[in-house]
Formats: sequence, C-alpha cells, structure tokens
Amino acid sequence: MGVRRRSRTQDADFIDKLAELSFDAFREHAPDWLPTLDAARQEVRESLEQDRRSLALLDTAQEPIGWAGVIPHSGGRVWEIHPIAVRTADQGKGYGRLLVEQVERLAQSRGVLTLFVGTSDETGATSLYGVNLYENPLSALATLSCRKSHTCEFWLRVGFRIVGVMPDEEGLGKPGIHFAKPVHRKAAPGEA
Repeated sequence: MGVRRRSRTQDADFIDKLAELSFDAFREHAPDWLPTLDAARQEVRESLEQDRRSLALLDTAQEPIGWAGVIPHSGGRVWEIHPIAVRTADQGKGYGRLLVEQVERLAQSRGVLTLFVGTSDETGATSLYGVNLYENPLSALATLSCRKSHTCEFWLRVGFRIVGVMPDEEGLGKPGIHFAKPVHRKAAPGEA
C-alpha cells in the first residue's frame, strides 16, 4: 500500500477509478454534490490541474483505496482539502486519517500555516440542517450534534475544529460547515 502524488494525470482508466470511488463515497452524505459519474470525473480532473495537488492511496494491486485533492489559497499559506474520498468498503479503517496525515506532512514541508475543509449537511444528519442559521449561528454551532453518521465526526477525530458555518450553502436549510487545523502554529503578535 502506498500514496502517490499526481503520477497518473494522463491515465484515463485511473481517473475513471477515482471518479467511481468518489461517486460511491459521496452518494450517502452529499448526493447533490456529485450527482453523476461525469460530475465525479470532472472533479478528479480539476484536482489534477497545475495549481492543485492530488494524492491517491493505493492497495497492493495498485488500485485506489482513497484520494485527496488540495487547493492552495492565500498565497499558499492555507490549503483546502477538497475532496477526500475513501472506497465505501474501506471506510472506517483509518485510510481517511492516513490521507489527511499525508496532506499534513506535505503542507508542513511547504510552510503551510492552516488546513481548511468544508462539508455540508444535505441529508439532515446534523442539528444544523433545516435551521435558520441567520438567527444565531454561534449558538447553533456551539450545540452542533450529529443525528446520524456525518463527516463532521471524522474531521473532529482527525484534529480539525469548527471555524464557521455558511447558511444555505447547499440549498435552503442545507448549511456548509467549515473546519480548520493549524499546520505551523506559533503565537501571533499579541497572543498569550
């Protein structure tokens, strides 16, 4: 098993495998995000663009177990993990964590300060679903809970913290939930 970085950018078969993996992985939690296999294929292709990074975790037969895309922001000081997907049969086995750790190591070697990720609730899995978050977003975030399995749990387990919410990001009552994690963290001027 190993991690590869952008080594198969022109391999249509490998791109198709990552697209199928992604389509299946997001079907339950974000069915509107990648509604078709073509949409998933386009997402994989975008992750291979010049200004992005992409990592794939491969099994011993060189088949993808999972993959993560990275989008640099803010002059490279902040990296967004987008997307991250693990084969449905292999979820819960630590492969997502392994991908995040690989992204962290790469980010650290590049002087990145913060990793950022966004997820959404399109299915009513969290207490934020269907809530008018314009009324009191901080209170809603302070009492965030999961009604059923949701990626929020994963991001919290791998050390990310909730830094915000975007009301209606995925449609009326379907918020975007934003997480961040420091890569290099020293006290800022004025911090105790």
